[in-house]
This record gives sequence, C-alpha cells and structure tokens, in this order.
Amino acid sequence: MKNDDKTDLNAFVEEIEAKILEEEREIYTERTLKEANDPKNLGEIKGANGFGKVTGPCGDTMQICLKIEDDKITVASF
Repeated sequence: MKNDDKTDLNAFVEEIEAKILEEEREIYTERTLKEANDPKNLGEIKGANGFGKVTGPCGDTMQICLKIEDDKITVASF
C-alpha cells in the first residue's frame, strides 16, 4: 500500500469515527459513553462466591461475579 493510500484510508477512518461519536452523543449521556469506552470491573474475580450467567435470545451473554463477605458485596465484576 502506498503512503497516499494509507493517508486517504486514515482520513476516511477518522471521519467515520467522528460521525459515530457525534451520533453516540445524540443518543447517550457523557457518563454512559465514558463507562462504555473505559469500562471498570471487567473479568473474573479470584475467590468469587457468587456467580450468574444469562444468555439472551440474540446470543449475547452476560456474566456477573461477586465476592460477598458478611452479607455485603465487596467486589463485583462482569
């Protein structure tokens, strides 16, 4: 791929990313976008003593891991 092609492709990608972000901001709050783009509490918890998993009709699956101590959730992840 020539340098001009890479430059054109990069410009095209940046333009699409900007349009997507603009549309997202029309639909979602800044807090929602921040959480979606920089999620916290991901992954499994070592020593988790609570676990749930559900698969929706479209095939999407959500897992939740909990660490519970003294009847309180001390750590949660998904």
